[in-house]
Amino acid sequence: MRHLSLGGELITHLWALLYHLNIRSWKEMDEKHVVALTESDFFDLISTRRHVMVSFYHPSWGKSQELAPEYTAAAAYLAAQKADVVLGKVDTTNNPFLADRYHVKEFLTILFFVDGVPSPYTGANSKIDIVEFINEKLNPVVHDIDDVYDAKGVLNGINGDAVVAFLDYPLSPYSVELAAAARMEDGVTFYRTFRPEVAEVFHMGLKANRPSLVFMNKEMEKFTLYNGKFREYAIADFVSLNKLPLVTTLTRDNWDSIFLFAAGDESSKFLPIFKKIEKSFKENLSFVYVDRYNQDIIRAAKYFHIYGEQTMVLASTRYKGGEWTFYLQGEISEDTIKKFAQDFLEDNLYRTSPVPECNDGDVKLVVGENLKQIVLDESKDVLLEIYAPWSVDCQALKPTYNKLAKHLHGIESLIIAKMDGTTNEHQRAKVYICYVMCCSVLPVYRQLCLILVFFPLVLFLEQ
Repeated sequence: MRHLSLGGELITHLWALLYHLNIRSWKEMDEKHVVALTESDFFDLISTRRHVMVSFYHPSWGKSQELAPEYTAAAAYLAAQKADVVLGKVDTTNNPFLADRYHVKEFLTILFFVDGVPSPYTGANSKIDIVEFINEKLNPVVHDIDDVYDAKGVLNGINGDAVVAFLDYPLSPYSVELAAAARMEDGVTFYRTFRPEVAEVFHMGLKANRPSLVFMNKEMEKFTLYNGKFREYAIADFVSLNKLPLVTTLTRDNWDSIFLFAAGDESSKFLPIFKKIEKSFKENLSFVYVDRYNQDIIRAAKYFHIYGEQTMVLASTRYKGGEWTFYLQGEISEDTIKKFAQDFLEDNLYRTSPVPECNDGDVKLVVGENLKQIVLDESKDVLLEIYAPWSVDCQALKPTYNKLAKHLHGIESLIIAKMDGTTNEHQRAKVYICYVMCCSVLPVYRQLCLILVFFPLVLFLEQ
């Protein structure tokens, strides 16, 4: 480790001490009912046990520490009840492959696996909520509808999403498949019937074949007949695809969605394209449609600095310390929106000044286009200053920064660089505001890049 500030060694030891104190909450508890999983045994467990809950945690994160005793208590309770489930945990700091495989982006993510297929746990981090969630998964209820009177009562009383299956007899293999699908879907009520007159109430027709299945959402006046194979995973995929709208209409409650489409009066032209593209990114991105003639949410356009009636596409996300928004430039089409979304997922959106023809100075010049090449080089440690030319602090820092770069010029593995933040931006260079200092840490595998923004302060780097 190379320290570039006075007291760097003290800071390092303090962080190490805090880290080891934090992980004690996991280590000191009796966790005989929680299986510590690694990349070597994880897949064996989820392939041999039908029901597995896994906590992907970071030992030093507060939410992980809060979960630990509750998770352990839930595991002990379920073991005492002899429930057919295993609770495991994965330390993401030691198992980066598993974290990447299951798209673990937060410091605490809990997944529930059924026959190796994961679904997210979104309940509270308490013993009671975890136990209730697992019990519902292990004992799903598929309600029977016996006559037309009951069927009309169900139809009129639907609040949210529901599924009705028309089957041949109670103990048929199709009933088993339906129950298994119900285990995989949260927030959806499953029903079954064996009578054709009941099936007709749910738009399946008197002469419907068995098995038949329909997905319903009364509020949306939506009845979708399933025409695939009657297998649990296929049914679950069908329900998952239909239970949420493909494109969410912007409201006051979801202004912070990741991906925003502003169509205005050209909705009829672009909205079908938007819906089509969303299907390719359903597992990774939320797509939000803004009707700019809707006065109730007209402030959303101003929030994103959009004025007039021009159709626009933008990506927006929040992170610790701020938010980041990027606008699609040029033509709006299926191809450009798809590429824009893919670049967003790959952290590859940027705004750039021209790449400098000569870049041989002690301080390397970074722009949006060459940031990945220079700053994200895994073989280098990089100190990057993102500055504003008009900033007095940045002007005051300049001679010291240049002197530092000249002094360290002989270290091949170290790059000192700067980027004009008024004309360049990159998705991997988000600004984190931490007390009196503005800085951003880029997690690039084994590399740690420290970015200084508008503040004359130098800390340390490590590789």
